[in-house]
Order: sequence, then C-alpha cells, then structure tokens
Amino acid sequence: MADLPALSEAAERVLKLHFEALLESFRLTGDAAGRYASAGDLNRRIASGTPPGSTSRYLKGWLTANQRAKQECGITSSVEVATRRFNQLAAEYFNFGLPALDMISSPFS
Repeated sequence: MADLPALSEAAERVLKLHFEALLESFRLTGDAAGRYASAGDLNRRIASGTPPGSTSRYLKGWLTANQRAKQECGITSSVEVATRRFNQLAAEYFNFGLPALDMISSPFS
C-alpha cells in the first residue's frame, strides 16, 4: 500500500490543533481511557451486546440502555472523535490533491 503524500508543515500544525481541540471538546484527554475501565461490567456488556429481536417487546428498553451504556463507557464520544478526525484528514488530503485532479479532469483547458 502506498504512503500518503506529505502535507505542508502549516497543514500538519492546523490538523494537530484541530485534533487537540476535538479531543478536548469531547473530554477525551488525560484519563479518558480510565472511563471505560471504570465503567461497570454490566455497562460494558450492554454497550457491546447484541439487541433482542426486532419483534421483541424489550427492544426499546434495550436500545435506551445501550445508548446510555455507550456514553458512560466513552464509546459514543470516541466514535464521534474518530469520525470527525477522519473527515478533517480526508478534507485536507482532498484539498492537497485538488490541483492535480483539475489537471487530470481537464487537460486541454
């Protein structure tokens, strides 16, 4: 697999600042990993469990408990940070390669 092209130092600094702000806004700094470790076994099982069948009368209650458990374990915020970070990186690399894409799409203009 080919490596990604190197970004400019300015772009790297901006991405680093965005990532640090993102981690801080979701409170995933310092002892965030300890949040999952300190979550009770029941919360971890609920957060990672499979739902009952779609016709089960317990599905709505399970979904509510699952969402709460994922938040308490830090899963929800971790997924949101990962999604936003990926989008930041993708946008930066898209902008990085945009001039080359313009040349490829219209070589005669």
